[in-house]
Amino acid sequence: MAGSLNDFLNFFGGAPAASATGAPVDGAWQNAPDAAQYVDRFASNDPQDAQFDNNHLYQGAADFLGQMPGDQFVGAAMNVFNGADDVQRQGLAGGLLNALQGRGLDLGSVVSMLGLASADPRRMGAGDYARLADFARTQHPDVMQDVVRQQPWFLKALGKPVVTGVLGMVATRMLNGRR
Repeated sequence: MAGSLNDFLNFFGGAPAASATGAPVDGAWQNAPDAAQYVDRFASNDPQDAQFDNNHLYQGAADFLGQMPGDQFVGAAMNVFNGADDVQRQGLAGGLLNALQGRGLDLGSVVSMLGLASADPRRMGAGDYARLADFARTQHPDVMQDVVRQQPWFLKALGKPVVTGVLGMVATRMLNGRR
């Protein structure tokens, strides 16, 4: 089980384990304690986890994902999409499309601009999804916050190095907020 908020801040907020972007360096992510469990605690609405502020996770995820190199993010997003079941795939693609449309974007224009096969989540392949997610993370980071808020499993599915990088970003933001 993931420890307390202080345990989290002590590990993930430590300067030697995180770069300026919050990304773990020198393989520190391999030793990260219960990283996925900390994501669960931050995403939780359980009163016992109230000290783990949800918004810190969502903002940290959008910030970290926005700073990832494009090729790394696209590859990770394709892997998540390919590993998801049909319902999860439709949820990921549909959630992105709905969030973009909710921000006033014309989906036809987005589909055309990105060269997607379709704006129908049921017809979207991994490459289409990855291009759409890459567009969202770089052009509309608030949409990525929504994706993580609605489907925190997506963040965990990106892999432990990404999860610990996000948590490093969250810890850095929280520690800076205390000063």
